[in-house]
Amino acid sequence: MPFNLIYLSGDKDTDDTVKTHCEWLASREYVDAKQAENEITTVKNYCEPRNIPAPRFRIKKIVTAAWEEREAKRLEDGTYKPLPDFITNTYWWRENKSEHSKHFAHLADKDDTKIAFTESPEKGEADIQLVLSPTVYLSRYFSHALTQRDIRDIGALFLTGTLELKMSFSSDDFERIYEGADRVCGDGSSGTSCMRYNRAYFDTPRHPAYAYGAGDLAIAWVENEDTICGRAVIWPEKKTYVRVYGVNAKYQSLMHTLLKREGYSHVNDFEGARLLKIKVGEENNSTCYLMPYLDNRPSRYLLEQDEHFVMTTDRDNIYAATAAGGIWVFKYVTCAKTGVRVRADNTRQVDGEAWSESAYQANASRIDYCDYTREYTQQPVEYVLGQHGRMRVKQSIFATLKTFHCNEFGGPVDTAHHKPLEVNTPQGVQTWASYYRSQCRKSTIDGKFYAKGYYPDRESKEVTPSIQEVTTPTGGRTPSFRYRLETPYAELPTRGGGAINLGDANWQQTISIRIDNLSRDYIQGYMRRNEEVGF
Repeated sequence: MPFNLIYLSGDKDTDDTVKTHCEWLASREYVDAKQAENEITTVKNYCEPRNIPAPRFRIKKIVTAAWEEREAKRLEDGTYKPLPDFITNTYWWRENKSEHSKHFAHLADKDDTKIAFTESPEKGEADIQLVLSPTVYLSRYFSHALTQRDIRDIGALFLTGTLELKMSFSSDDFERIYEGADRVCGDGSSGTSCMRYNRAYFDTPRHPAYAYGAGDLAIAWVENEDTICGRAVIWPEKKTYVRVYGVNAKYQSLMHTLLKREGYSHVNDFEGARLLKIKVGEENNSTCYLMPYLDNRPSRYLLEQDEHFVMTTDRDNIYAATAAGGIWVFKYVTCAKTGVRVRADNTRQVDGEAWSESAYQANASRIDYCDYTREYTQQPVEYVLGQHGRMRVKQSIFATLKTFHCNEFGGPVDTAHHKPLEVNTPQGVQTWASYYRSQCRKSTIDGKFYAKGYYPDRESKEVTPSIQEVTTPTGGRTPSFRYRLETPYAELPTRGGGAINLGDANWQQTISIRIDNLSRDYIQGYMRRNEEVGF
């Protein structure tokens, strides 16, 4: 195997004779590396005793075309697996032949998802091949002809022979594939997707992706060693998909490639596709349904049906673009005042009709509230003593009530909740509602009601005392007086202080006092009836 010497340089003080000799040595061919080394040694031995800087050389093997013939033969006889057509049968490969003609690129023996090639003639002479991933190889030698997106897509094609594109319409598979992404936090879209979490994160009984399983859409995915590496929601009937997710850019490109190979087209939306209608919560005038985040751009609205939601571009329907877990579906009604569709929870009932909040505010000065119907009204209202006290009642309802006039309330009283009482007051006998029962007393003597604090004829009745003795707690005897009270209320002239015992039946009250204090002061006794009388 021949060699030659590469004369690198000589010092500026090197003798011209030495330079000329070195150039002559570089032009020669040597049988082997030993012969070339001897020539270098001879030059150094000449320079050293004469204090001449020694020149520098590099021994280089002379590469012949034999290695190229060897590599070409390996490609021809099938020793090397050729690169696939999606590389060799392209314009950029043909037009850049000078870049790869001496590479003899082929699929690596141990891993046919990579490219093996001869990096240099020296490596070719030594029969050494370098193995690189397709993306690295293309980036190193074809970055001037291909974009990074092109390089990723081509690199993904190398995986199509080893990874199978799987598909399923099952809601359970939707759930499994989406929740499987939680274990893979790569630098691709799968690791940043808002839907990568499991159902516990969303606090829903099923993963939101479960709703995709209504029969129109399917889940497509690839697995590598039981890891979900790429996924996409597809519409098999229409052969379309909106977006792909992968653990990195390579798997995203792979999903695009596999889907396009199956005849799928990349579109912006799934207009008309159905989603399952699964209730997960309810509150007031709204219901929460299980809902995934919708990638489709125009069709971010949902038409509500009995058992499904249908994706639509119609903006008069439910906006669901940002749903990730659940979507609150509000009941919509038409404002009776303006004719505009508004959310039911943003309305007020005015005389049985739904008014928008803006319509209500614009007419607030002409609107009142009816406590009986619990809605707003444009009718005049009457104040009625009702179940919860003073209540406003619109005229149409007031006309249907049975009422009586209460002097204490100063207006009508609803007989459905209160009964009338005839009460003796300083102003004479009045009609009160039983609502004011705590403000009057019923006499057990004459059975009549008296206003609290009102004592009629208290001076005209006689009070007859009788003396008897009672036993005190200390065992002694203390004289006391026993009175027969003839009026429902009385003021008893007494003197001194003592214990007052009230509550004897038939208004017979025992007042025990000390005799020596009998003649002075007053003890006012409010005689209470023995039993309460119900109304």
